[in-house]
Amino acid sequence: MLFFPLLLQSAGLAASMLGVLSIRFFDRSKPETAFYWGMAVTTVFAVLGSFLVSHFLVHDMALFIGTCLGVATTLVSSIITRYYAGSSGKPVHDIAEASKRGVALNVITGLSAGLQSPLASIIMIVIAVAAAYFISGGSLLAIVAVNIGTDLLIGYIMTADAFGPITDNASGIAEMSGAHEQVVRSLSQLDSVGNTMKATTKAYAMSSGTITSFVLFSTYFSIVGLKTMNVMEPYSIAFILLGTCLPYLISSLTIGSAAKTAMLMVDEVRRQFRTIPGILKGEANPDYATCIDISTRNALKEMILPGVISIAVPIFVGLVFGHSALGALLIGAVISSALLGPFFNNTGTAFDNAKKLIEDSGRKGSFEHQAAVAADTVGDPLKDVAGPALLIFMKLIGMAALLIAGIKPLF
Repeated sequence: MLFFPLLLQSAGLAASMLGVLSIRFFDRSKPETAFYWGMAVTTVFAVLGSFLVSHFLVHDMALFIGTCLGVATTLVSSIITRYYAGSSGKPVHDIAEASKRGVALNVITGLSAGLQSPLASIIMIVIAVAAAYFISGGSLLAIVAVNIGTDLLIGYIMTADAFGPITDNASGIAEMSGAHEQVVRSLSQLDSVGNTMKATTKAYAMSSGTITSFVLFSTYFSIVGLKTMNVMEPYSIAFILLGTCLPYLISSLTIGSAAKTAMLMVDEVRRQFRTIPGILKGEANPDYATCIDISTRNALKEMILPGVISIAVPIFVGLVFGHSALGALLIGAVISSALLGPFFNNTGTAFDNAKKLIEDSGRKGSFEHQAAVAADTVGDPLKDVAGPALLIFMKLIGMAALLIAGIKPLF
């Protein structure tokens, strides 16, 4: 049993290698189609590997079913993300169409679609956890198998995730260097696919992180001996609500940090335009080092408060108000994060791909393109800052709770 998680993850890595190598057989397909064929190959070998490990090592098919449910959770998250955030999905086309009427309707349409996007993934997570728990007769190990199952495709998904920044930078270099229009357009289309792949990675990470957080607070409940929670008591409801509020606070701090740093960056760029003649004409080089320093310094500084809150609040609640209060806090925090994270990730990516869709249709510089650019600027801190931050928050708050599980409350 000790070797089961290691061998299961090893099977997933081997399957990912085969999936990555298989993409060359689909080189005549569209990039996005090739990506999903590769994921299908990875899934088949991952399921086969998990069957062999479960059957011949631990002789427990309930763990195999749990692993398959975890893989299914990853696939559902990927499909839902492709629909809500991919260039071929209806929501992105609706956002692009709304851009013809201005920024406000673009943002409203995107937010409307984004608020729907977590629903299917959450339903799949609930089904996976509940089914694994029921089939195994109430075993926490089966839920761990679900959690490992969500990670079986990690090698392939992270490889696809690297595709996004590579094509994004290639597209930017081609455009800035004055490459042929067809080259720029082709790279822009690949960049759009890369955006979807990055969003798929974030969706996978949120699904896996949600189940990981569930395992963490289930482990915490088991360690402290907390078997039931009376939600009729105002005491429990109060800490569930407090936990629900924390992800909103973390999101506010991280998005606000991005805004503050962006304002400093804008001020610095404007200062350089005023004080260094010839930048706009290409006759002088900008001071890149100062801009990089602003970005790096503020990224590190603004990370301190959200990190302290994520660790200090669960420790304080557990030591002062007891295990039951901390358990309620964890439930509220995980539920809220599991909904907000996909909303941020999918909404931001949909705004970005709607802008790309307008650019690829040859309407760059038009009124609708200007509206899409403004919405994309709003979406960037959602998908690149707030969404990933909530994934880290979920795991931090669970680990902090486990750290003090063996300590008696002070009062």
